[in-house]
Amino acid sequence: MSYLDACRRVLDTITDAQAVVAARQDNPVGTLTISAPVLFGQRFIAPLVDAYVQRYPDVRVNAIYVDRATRLLEEGVDIAIRIGHLGDSSIFAVPLGFVRRRTYAAPSYLAAHGEPFHPRELASHHCVSLTGVTNPTEWLFYENGLRMSVRLQPRMIVNLAPAAVVAAVDGVGITQLFSYQAAPEVLTGSLIPVLAAYEPESTPVNLLHVERRGESGKIRAFVEFVTQTLRENVHLRYLDSAMALDSI
Repeated sequence: MSYLDACRRVLDTITDAQAVVAARQDNPVGTLTISAPVLFGQRFIAPLVDAYVQRYPDVRVNAIYVDRATRLLEEGVDIAIRIGHLGDSSIFAVPLGFVRRRTYAAPSYLAAHGEPFHPRELASHHCVSLTGVTNPTEWLFYENGLRMSVRLQPRMIVNLAPAAVVAAVDGVGITQLFSYQAAPEVLTGSLIPVLAAYEPESTPVNLLHVERRGESGKIRAFVEFVTQTLRENVHLRYLDSAMALDSI
């Protein structure tokens, strides 16, 4: 066990003792630190956080919206929303659903440049790449059940999904995003999915917390408060097959 982890264990024991007692009285207390991707947090997590703090007035919330995987122990994060496959054995994951990685273009772009019908054709198109979703110079597809990577020379690379969405809507180029990131634009017709037959497999969405903190009242209350709502969110239901979700 590292010295840092040992110190955190001591601090957690002290600061969570009151929260555990309060939790038994349905009154969690303390400071809860939550992290989520920027656009996912803005659209789906922030409203739940607002409702949570109104329901539990003795809990203070520190919400961190950032498009990178936060390290729960090292950064003092209690709960993190993670989009992607997991590999950290020190965390406990509550499955929420799945999203798709999809390719989009504006009608104006397709009218001017034509629609690609195979991923290899992207080499001759303008592309807008988002760091964090894929390698900005290599997009992933599937063909006949086999993984296929396509090398690109993006016209634009951005680090935030809203910037990629705006650029694509403005006709700068074709972009690849998670399905929820472009959902409003698809509904209005300002973005159109392309290359749908070559979409990669679904990507899991999980709520993570550190196992040793699992009995903290503030954490337990938040997990119970948001899980069912997120599982019922239509934007987390892009599935390859039926999904069985374990109970908390």
